[in-house]
Order: sequence, then structure tokens, then C-alpha cells
Amino acid sequence: MTRTILLTVFLLSLTSVSFAGGHAGADVGADIAKAESCIQCHERMGMSLKGGGADAIAGKIKAIGAGETSHPPVLEGASDADIAEIAKILNEKG
Repeated sequence: MTRTILLTVFLLSLTSVSFAGGHAGADVGADIAKAESCIQCHERMGMSLKGGGADAIAGKIKAIGAGETSHPPVLEGASDADIAEIAKILNEKG
């Protein structure tokens, strides 16, 4: 199990989602695609993001960006508006 988790984390770090910035609603399709990437990885690990609360999820994403958690880097360079939109999608679909 530990080996599987480590491999998943390693693979995720190689394919982490990156943002170029922007604002919420600028490209809803891109936001959905980025959220789907999070959902797929978390589902493989048996960790649903659905119903966690958009504000709580956004806080966790920001903590990852600040290096405050042991999560691989994702959503690097995301604006607060991007994070809020992704968190909303993750809360609903995740």
C-alpha cells in the first residue's frame, strides 16, 4: 500500500497541473479539466473531495501551494479566483 501511494505521489509530481493565472470564468473548460485531474488522482487513492466545502478545499489548495502540507505541488501559480473556482468544482464533483 505504501509503495502504491509513493508511486502515485511520484507520478503526480511529474504531471502536476499548472496554471498561468487568469480569473474565474475565463476558461471554465480549463477549470473543469484541472479539477478532473485532482478528482482522478484522489479517487485512485480512495480519497473523495466531494462535499468537503469549497472554502475548506480552497484553503487546502492554498496550503499545498505554500508548502504547508506533504502533498505534491499542484495548481502552481493559481490565482485566488482560479482556486475558488476549482474548489467549487471539486466540492460538487470530487
